[in-house]
Formats: sequence, C-alpha cells, structure tokens
Amino acid sequence: MIHPLRVAILLLFSAGFMDAFTYLAYGHVFANAMSGNVVQIAVALPQGNWPEIYRHLPPLAAFFPGILAARWLMARAAATPYAQVARRVLTAQVLLLLLTALGIHQLPAFAVTACIAFMSSMQNTTFRTIGPLSYTSVVTTGNLRSLGESIFGWITGDRSKYRGEIQALSSICLAFAAGATTGAVMTHLLHRQAIWVPLAILVIVLGIGRADRPTPPAELQHPA
Repeated sequence: MIHPLRVAILLLFSAGFMDAFTYLAYGHVFANAMSGNVVQIAVALPQGNWPEIYRHLPPLAAFFPGILAARWLMARAAATPYAQVARRVLTAQVLLLLLTALGIHQLPAFAVTACIAFMSSMQNTTFRTIGPLSYTSVVTTGNLRSLGESIFGWITGDRSKYRGEIQALSSICLAFAAGATTGAVMTHLLHRQAIWVPLAILVIVLGIGRADRPTPPAELQHPA
C-alpha cells in the first residue's frame, strides 16, 4: 500500500485542524486551502483593502517553495528508498511546526501562516495515494469529487469495485471535517497554543511511517 488509510485519515484531520486554527487565530487566513486565500484577495482587491490582501499573500508565496522542496526530495528517490523520502518530508514538517509552536507568541502572523502553508504544500505533494486510489492530503474538495464519482460507479457499475473507495474517501472527508471542528474548539480554548495538537498528530504519523513502507506514486517510480 502506497500510503495507508490510517495515515491519510490523520493527515486530513491535521490539515482540517490547521485550517480552522489559522482561520480563527490569524484573521481568516487559510493554512491549506489556497483557493480560500485567492478568493479573499480577489474580494479585497476592488475594495482597496490592502491590509486584507497582505494578510493572505504570505501563505500563497510559501506554497510554491514547499512544492519545490518536496519535489527535490522526491527527485532523489532514484537513489533513496521512497519510504525514507516520505519520512524526511514528515520530519521536516514536524521540525518546522515545532519551531513555529515554540515561537508562536513572538513570530509575526505572516511568518506563522507562511510556515504552515509551506508544510502543507510539502505534504500535499508527497502524500497523494492510498494504494491505487488518489487523494488530496490537505484539502477536501478533490476528495469529495472522487467520492461522488465512486458513488456513481457503485450505483451504475461493479459495486464490489467501488465499495472500498467509498469507504476510504468517506473516511478521509469526515476526518478533515472532524479536524476542522476540533481545531475550532481547541483554538477557542487554547488560542494559539492549539498549534501543539496538529504537531502531536504529525509525530504520530511519523511513527506510523517508520513502521510502514510506502512506495512512490506511479509517475515517480523508476524501472528496475
């Protein structure tokens, strides 16, 4: 299995948590959902609301370097087992989030949202498959689309083929929603200290990753 379902569930729970956390604690900025940041900028632009625009730019700017960093690590998979690459990405996420959590009251808001967006893009680039099933590990829109397609396939085709996909996709969509709800509650209770919760979840995922041996997505596999 490329990335076990239990890892996907934890990653989506953490992603939902961090989106709710940054949205509530950092002026309605999204950590993972770049579409939301683009919409916020587009709405603020004709109003000339420059503080609102500036608040949503850092995560967008950090998203692309995160992709490049993850792809650079993946490009080295020819000489390094992909399981190690995935663990390196997770380790980088944990260390970056730990540094952010330690300085959560000293760091400016743009630095916090940019760091989380950088992590998010690395995760989104690296963790994309559960066996043969593709998914998105930081947002839920694509997963909902895939779920709808699997439901259609279950209704019109081979039900045994699509049953597992429906179960997996339903699980990760619910995990994202549960993470966002938990993130909202914990942010109200702990304020910015709530960032330690997704950090703990990523540490758990890293521990699971040491036991599992993921293989790369198809386009990153190398012939023997």
